[in-house]
Amino acid sequence: MHATTWLGTAVFFCTLASCSASEKDLFDFGHDRNCVACEENYDEGKADSAQSTLKTTLTTKYGVRPRRYNGLFNGNGTAERRFLRALPDVARYINGKLKDKGYAVDVQEAELAINFITEGGYFVLTSNMVDGIDGFSYLGIDTIVDNYGALKSWLHKSVRQLVEGGQNTVVTTNEKGETVQSLSGLTLEQGLYANAGMYAWSKAVASKDIGARGSTLSTQPRTRQLFWATIYYNAGIGTGRKILDKHGVSYDSEPWPYADDAARYSRSARFNALWRTSSFEFALLTTYANGSPKAPPDENCSDGKDNDGDNLKDCDDDDCNGSSNCKCDSATCPDGCCLSGTCYPGTSWDYCGTGGIICAWCSENENCVDQKCPSDTDSGTPPPTDGGVGCGASNCTGCCLNDVCYLGNTNDKCGKGGQFCWACGGQEACVNGFCE
Repeated sequence: MHATTWLGTAVFFCTLASCSASEKDLFDFGHDRNCVACEENYDEGKADSAQSTLKTTLTTKYGVRPRRYNGLFNGNGTAERRFLRALPDVARYINGKLKDKGYAVDVQEAELAINFITEGGYFVLTSNMVDGIDGFSYLGIDTIVDNYGALKSWLHKSVRQLVEGGQNTVVTTNEKGETVQSLSGLTLEQGLYANAGMYAWSKAVASKDIGARGSTLSTQPRTRQLFWATIYYNAGIGTGRKILDKHGVSYDSEPWPYADDAARYSRSARFNALWRTSSFEFALLTTYANGSPKAPPDENCSDGKDNDGDNLKDCDDDDCNGSSNCKCDSATCPDGCCLSGTCYPGTSWDYCGTGGIICAWCSENENCVDQKCPSDTDSGTPPPTDGGVGCGASNCTGCCLNDVCYLGNTNDKCGKGGQFCWACGGQEACVNGFCE
C-alpha cells in the first residue's frame, strides 16, 4: 500500500489498523497494490433511487459496498474520452490474444475498465492525465518489467517498446518493502494496454488453474471470473493458487464477514477482490446495461456549441486551453487579464489584472484599482540569467508567470518552488504558497 496518494493539492494518508487474532488468516495471502482506504471516498456519479437500491442489494450480496464510477464514463474531459475510445480496441486486442493462445475465457470492456479504474486509473481520469503517466502510482503495473518474460506476449507493441527501450523503466519499493521495476512516462492508451495485458495474463493463469481443479472458469458468472482474475492480479499467482485450493472456486459467493472497512482490510486479497467484484456488477447493471458507453465528440473551440456535453462552450471548456482560438497572453491581451483562454478588461474585482496575466480574484471587501488588487504588493521580476532557462525551480523560490518570478505570497499570484502562479478564488487566501 502506498504511503500517500495525491489528488490535486490534497494528500490523503492511508493506514492499516492491526488485526485481531481471529482475523489473522485474512492476511496470510498477499497485499493489495492500491490504497483502497483512499479510493473508497471517491464515488463518482449521483445515484437515483434504483441505483441506491442496487447498491444496498450488492452490499448485502458481497458484504462490501460497490464503488460507483458512473461519472467516469461520461466523456467529460480529454482523458475520459480517450479512455472510452481506446477500450474497444484494447478489448479486441486482448481477446485476440486469449483466442490465439487457446483459452476459452475472454474479457469484457467493463472488466478492463473496472480493473484499470480500481488499480489507480481513477486518478488518471479525474486528473485528466493523458501522458507522462507513472505506472507504479496510477496503473497497478508495479512488476511489469520484473515479469516481462511471462507478460511479453500479452502486451501491445507500444508497451513492449517501452520495456525493451529501457528509458522508461523505474525502480521503486512497493508496500511490502520489495524492490520492483515498473514503467513511467506512459500515454493513457499505453497505460490501458499495459494494465489490460497484466489482467489478461492473470485471468488466463487463473482459468488454467481452475480447470486443473475440475471446474471451468469460462462457464462461471462474469462476476466470478473477475473475482479470480483480481485475486491472481493483486495477490500474485502463487498466492492465488493457495487461496483457490483452500476455499474453492465459489469463494466469491461468501460475503465479507467483517466490517466494510478499507483502511483496516486493504491488505486482504479477498476483501479487495470482493469490493472490486461488487463494483463490477454495479457497472454491468448501470453503466453497461444498454451496451458499452461511447465517447462524445471533442470540443470544437470556435463554433459556439457545447460539443462534448459538459455544459461548457468553446474557450470556457478547459479542453480548449492551449488551442489557437483560445490563446490568451500578453501579446493577445496586453490591456487586460486572461482566464480559460479568454481576455477580460481586468477592471473588476473578480477579473482583475493587466498585461495578459491570469485574472486575479481580489480579497473580500477589495475592489480592483488600476487593474490591481490592493493586497497585491508583488510586482515581479525576471529571474536571473540561468543558461537560457526561463523561470522555474532552478531560479525562482516563489512562483512563475509569463517567465516572471513572483514572491508567490499574494492572492492573485500564489505559489512556490518555481511552480505556476495561481489566483486564489472566493474566500481563499494565499498561505505559504498555497491557496487555502
